[in-house]
Amino acid sequence: VPLILLHGLMGGVDNFGSMVDVVAEAGFKVLAPDLKLFEVPLLKTSIKYLSGYISDFMRYKNLKKAVLVGNSLEKTLSTRLLIFLLSYIQHHYNKKK
Repeated sequence: VPLILLHGLMGGVDNFGSMVDVVAEAGFKVLAPDLKLFEVPLLKTSIKYLSGYISDFMRYKNLKKAVLVGNSLEKTLSTRLLIFLLSYIQHHYNKKK
């Protein structure tokens, strides 16, 4: 299962430093998307937007499972993404009935 590293508001992927190398050497696939927080309009930089961004990233990479790694904002983002994905799964499951 790949690890998706999520950086905070004022950071970037480089915040994870040598941890990426250590985890990769242990055999994990490590992905660290740039959340591009400074490239979107201020009103779009919400948890809802970011969870959609990560969901799109996972679809683009064809990931069915992943471990989300972060600390502060990223916990909220991970929770929102989980809620989004559960409702997506439930919606598609109910369509098939």
